[in-house]
Amino acid sequence: MIKFLGQEKARQTEDDLNKQLNIQHAQLFKVIEDMRELNQKIERIFVELEQIKQKLDKTPMSDNGFESQAQLKKDKTKEAIKIILRKKGRMTSEDLSKLIGLSRSRCNEYLKEMERNKEARSEIENRKKYYRLV
Repeated sequence: MIKFLGQEKARQTEDDLNKQLNIQHAQLFKVIEDMRELNQKIERIFVELEQIKQKLDKTPMSDNGFESQAQLKKDKTKEAIKIILRKKGRMTSEDLSKLIGLSRSRCNEYLKEMERNKEARSEIENRKKYYRLV
């Protein structure tokens, strides 16, 4: 009887160990699956980063990027001035600055640059300077 009880306990501890091992195996399997999912996400992120890098390489940019952003804004503002002058025909820098939301002096800078590039022409009439597209 003593041997029988000892064998019964040994079976119980063996069964308990098997249950614990099965639970740990299932937990380990879950962790491995989670790691595979994370690895896939990381790979997707690397692909997206590579695509962004390629786009940035194609975009002309200075060392710090600020100059290109300023140039982009400048180009957009000049394009807005061209569109307005196309629609209105001719305008003063004061009127343009109100429409665009720039200071008059900044608007004058853009207009003078456009004049130097032969994109616009100025004419003085009654002490006012009007600009039109060439």
